[in-house]
Amino acid sequence: MSSLNKIIIIGSGGREQAMAFKLAQSSEVSLIYVCPDPKTPFPSEKIKGLDLNPNHFEELGHYALEEEIDLVVVGPEVPLVNGVVDFLERKGISVLGPSKEGAKLEGSKHFSKQLMKESEIPTAKFKNASSYEEGLEYLEKVNESGLVDLGVVIKADKLAAGKGVFLCNSENEARDVLFKIMKDESFVIKDNKVVIEEKLFGKEISAFALCDGDSFLTLGFARDYKRLKDCDEGPNTGGMGGFSNPELVNEILQKEIEENVFSKTLNSLKSRGIHYKGILFAGLMIDPSGVVNVLEFNVRMGDPEAQILLPLVKEDLFPLFKAAADGELLELIKRRPPSLKNKVHMKSESSVHVVMVSEGYPILEKGRNMKLEQPISFPQVNQRKEALTYCFLSGAMKENEGNRLLNSSGRVLGITGLGLNLKEARERAYERVHQTNFEGAHYRSDIALNL
Repeated sequence: MSSLNKIIIIGSGGREQAMAFKLAQSSEVSLIYVCPDPKTPFPSEKIKGLDLNPNHFEELGHYALEEEIDLVVVGPEVPLVNGVVDFLERKGISVLGPSKEGAKLEGSKHFSKQLMKESEIPTAKFKNASSYEEGLEYLEKVNESGLVDLGVVIKADKLAAGKGVFLCNSENEARDVLFKIMKDESFVIKDNKVVIEEKLFGKEISAFALCDGDSFLTLGFARDYKRLKDCDEGPNTGGMGGFSNPELVNEILQKEIEENVFSKTLNSLKSRGIHYKGILFAGLMIDPSGVVNVLEFNVRMGDPEAQILLPLVKEDLFPLFKAAADGELLELIKRRPPSLKNKVHMKSESSVHVVMVSEGYPILEKGRNMKLEQPISFPQVNQRKEALTYCFLSGAMKENEGNRLLNSSGRVLGITGLGLNLKEARERAYERVHQTNFEGAHYRSDIALNL
């Protein structure tokens, strides 16, 4: 491996900005391209924007070869589901991310639920419905058994940017959601397949593993807040913030997640001929008795979980990412100290992340608009390695004339605070949030509150 490496990060949201921030700290990395170019300030001189469309695989591959790129890291799910890893690897380019077949874990809820059932990976009871009529029939069946009164969850089969999950507390609500997804042309989330499953109760945890197809290292745990408003009210979003602290998952629970979720999933994929490389993200529900169930799988780092966890990583991330991409993680693990044989080295601190969104977000019905192109004012944040507060831009852009930043999409930016405990981390994050403004800005005030 060369002592100085060049990286392309596909994606330009808050997650990718956090990845770039962390990888830029590596002494083995000389240059990081963020693609497409977000046209926003970066926290390091090593990071530059790359004005290419990452969905144009041929152009991306040509650039990577011409510039002798050492590693491509894929941030969002859409290029993965569309096969960017397969395309680039055929050209001999090292890529961190699963193949198109592996990306089905997120790209098709039908596929992932069936895999969990066949592999005895713990998950909620469910029905894969491939038509509106089949969905209605199943709702009638569960209504007769009284399960609808406990709540059901309806999920669109395809990708929906985190907004395709609907919690229903009555049969009428479930029927309405089913109709909207499968029949209502004015509804933004459209699909001809859904998953209907029982509603689980407990605490949600996001668990991450860095995988090379055979081996993995646990990359941390976080809890995110999906609902738009305080007290978990309002519609689901792509994520309004979250937190991580050492007490979130104890050693016993971590071992269970590693054995019954990560190991089983990788082995199950392998038995299907899928060599899963990249980051495996398991959304989990831990019930009051400690039983673990998988809510869903994602095939990339979470957003906002990347902004929560990556500032807590205590070691150089580049060698880990490169080893996973090249299928050499086991060799690296053998050289690690005993305490780090199964996990990435994390700080013992707590992290709290708060997302600020535009007025009108999220849009679930056609014809509705968000309040965009509003100037953003925020204090200068020290993004150095030892900093205790970080700002990660997501839906922001420079105005055409001038240097002001404007909000350009739903989730605009996020502030991460670190501290010796959640209270201290939370205070740091919200102090910066209160100093950050744009017209129509909205954020939750209860992230990591009273825990």
